[in-house]
Amino acid sequence: MVGEGLLELTGASIQAVGTAIAAAGEALVAGSSPILGEKLVVIGNGTEASGNALQAVALSAGRRSFAASGSWFQAAGNAANTVAGVFILNGDRENGLRLDILGDSVQAAGAAIEAAAVDPYSPLADIIAAGEYLVSFGAAIEAIGACYLLKGKEEEGNSIQAFGSILQFSGASTISAALSKRYIINRNAPLQYPQRS
Repeated sequence: MVGEGLLELTGASIQAVGTAIAAAGEALVAGSSPILGEKLVVIGNGTEASGNALQAVALSAGRRSFAASGSWFQAAGNAANTVAGVFILNGDRENGLRLDILGDSVQAAGAAIEAAAVDPYSPLADIIAAGEYLVSFGAAIEAIGACYLLKGKEEEGNSIQAFGSILQFSGASTISAALSKRYIINRNAPLQYPQRS
């Protein structure tokens, strides 16, 4: 239980770092350094995907298959966003944006699944679920921003994507902080809250 909790926490922390990098990149894209910004977005999304995959492994080991499926969806979505960023950097903007919309949508669905799958009897469940919903909402907003970009509305699209990435960072940071505290609780007093059968 504690080992799985540490792996889940590690994944969540990596995801939070990835969202911070991606948010910084989106801010640069919306500002005066779009190429550097897009490179950071690619790095950030790749980092997020790695964190999501670790969380999925931890949740699978804990026999929380519904929650694990949400993490795998997030990993797939972030992986798609990473490839989309590479397309954009290589000049294939239209296909990159279309893939970005798909990736953000899959990620939003995955985070919503994870939010719904949070064990209500676990410590800080409400805070973790709220963080997942913020990630989901932020990813959905990023998808909307990519739609604006696809229609040639650069300023609006970049601003919307930057806002969505900030929401994702806020959500991922909330999850990481809550899981850190829950890990300490479980390590010091394991299995002192009701468990689902």
